[in-house]
Amino acid sequence: MSATGAGAIGVWGGFGTDVLGAQLRLRVVVSELARRRPDLTVRAFAPFGAQRPFPADAGEPLESLDDVFGARARELAATLDLVVVSVDVGDLADEQMRLLTGAGAPVRLAWHAVGIPDGLSGPRAAALPKAGAHADRISLLDDGSATRWTTAGGAPGFAETPHPALLTPRMFAPALLAARLEFLRAIGAWPRAAQPIVVQAGAETSAEALATALAGRPAVAIADAGAGGNAFADALVAHLRSARRLPADAGTEDRIAAIAAATAVIATSPVVRDVARAFGVPHTSIDAFLSTPPTARLEHVLVTPTSITDDVRRLDDDLDAIAALAPGPAPGPLAWSELAAARAALEARGRRLAAERVAMADAVRADRERVVALERQVAELEAAYKDVRNLEVVRLRVALGDLRTRLHLRRKR
Repeated sequence: MSATGAGAIGVWGGFGTDVLGAQLRLRVVVSELARRRPDLTVRAFAPFGAQRPFPADAGEPLESLDDVFGARARELAATLDLVVVSVDVGDLADEQMRLLTGAGAPVRLAWHAVGIPDGLSGPRAAALPKAGAHADRISLLDDGSATRWTTAGGAPGFAETPHPALLTPRMFAPALLAARLEFLRAIGAWPRAAQPIVVQAGAETSAEALATALAGRPAVAIADAGAGGNAFADALVAHLRSARRLPADAGTEDRIAAIAAATAVIATSPVVRDVARAFGVPHTSIDAFLSTPPTARLEHVLVTPTSITDDVRRLDDDLDAIAALAPGPAPGPLAWSELAAARAALEARGRRLAAERVAMADAVRADRERVVALERQVAELEAAYKDVRNLEVVRLRVALGDLRTRLHLRRKR
């Protein structure tokens, strides 16, 4: 138990960016650990915490690891009973590598689904085994990170697990995703009728080549990992007339809603493809798509979604083992009451913010339905007017014919 008397788990990562993988790690790991250890407070930390600069901030509570705005190692040691590091090492700057060691705090330390990139060398590669020596448990992404870990001199005894993004459907209710999709339609970022292909890539991908391959198909570009993704999205829309794009500041919910509703997903990001797989959406990589002969483009290269049951089980097993590392018995009844009240207040605030966004989407949808009804009434009135006008023309012609007949008879007399 911490020195403050209130047990706490700290989840550390590169959450202060708009990278989709980092944002999903934040939501999934915090939520899943809180579900497993309701007796403990789960707190999320990132290098700059609330000072993070990206505009699509979803308002998730995020504390800073910076010595100026956040907690110092000594204070963390007095507060946290367990530190869980969940991060892609490639997303960390050199000075942020200290995250992997728990910043020197004498608490239990676990790595969860840590990703080690290709080409890691020099001081960063040398720092990995030293950082791992501080961990009570290590799990690595099953994307080849294990091989790169052992090559860098890491010790055996680690687990392998998929990316937490596979648990995304647990985090976002279907009603919320439907409302976000309706909002995207309202602002013109999603087609009203067609089910489009969702495309994600970086600035290094040729938007012109992809536009040629997708000619005539409705597509929606989403950005990931900052400016490079936005530059690609802009270029694709410029080269493909049937393409739209999500706003540059689209939030996590909007990107997830787009992926889940797509007819197919073509992406460079493995996380985007994992989300597509989690929602049962056919998917493929940009490289696989562009390297396929034009006569066999999309239909032959898409990966049909397979069962994720085994991968979800591995993730759950890893999170179970990590949650069990946190010491201390469950709190007493009064502590439970206080904990429940605080969490209920936070959840109520979250529900209110979500309700406001849903209400906005519902209002837009209602306005559109009213416009459709008015347009239908106008069309009916126009049709009725044409019928009346046609009837009057017939009547006038009959009357004119009668008049001519009478005049003709009078002339004969």
